[in-house]
Amino acid sequence: MKTVDLLGVLFEGKTIPEYKKDLAEFLRTSTTSLVVTPNPEMLVAGVFNSRLRKILNQASLRLVDGVGVVVMSGWRLRRWPGVDALAFLAWETNRRGMKMLLAGGSHEGDAQKAASALRRIRAERTLCDAEGVIGFSPGRLELTKTGWVGDEALKETIEREKPDVLALALGHGKQELWLADHLKDFPFVRLSIGVGGALEFLAGRQRRAPAIFRQAGLEWLYRLVREPRRLKRILTAVLVFPLLVFIDKIKHTS
Repeated sequence: MKTVDLLGVLFEGKTIPEYKKDLAEFLRTSTTSLVVTPNPEMLVAGVFNSRLRKILNQASLRLVDGVGVVVMSGWRLRRWPGVDALAFLAWETNRRGMKMLLAGGSHEGDAQKAASALRRIRAERTLCDAEGVIGFSPGRLELTKTGWVGDEALKETIEREKPDVLALALGHGKQELWLADHLKDFPFVRLSIGVGGALEFLAGRQRRAPAIFRQAGLEWLYRLVREPRRLKRILTAVLVFPLLVFIDKIKHTS
């Protein structure tokens, strides 16, 4: 399988069925797997944060979340957003009688509403008990020079619930750093995944772009029109990211 190097992060050119097969395999093992969902902003952040870049490369699986990553790979990568991966995991964990914990979200209650949405997905696809998806809003967490601040309630909730799957939405970069620092403390977690803004979509606070926008790779334009405050983030994705990729390619070919 050919790999694609984007700003120092290696991706494998997998199909969506292969992504699903990997996630299902992680649930069968007794070890903890870290799944990351790199988008252009996260890859740009990795340029200036070598530890984040190392975490992305050492993760068990990298799901492509962002059409910009697909385009700059020369269309050799296949996108599978975190929100779709969570829907698959909701079905797969229900089939196996496992528990999921969603934690984080940019607004209070996002995780709880997203958990309700995933429980509905479990109920629609099976005839067994649809419970087993829990949502928790941990409040604001910060990484300081002396360590993490404000994450005690999150750690206590994980220890109490003992989920098989931990989906963390603290924003790109922060969620991956927190998982890398703490997963060793929760050996019962079989699969952990950073899901960024996926909880907002599942909670219904944000609407996904219509299929025609997603298929044309213009989901960013739809979100910009709906949320002008995202201009800085979108410029990073559609201007800064391609520019850094081109510069990086020139450096490695000269």
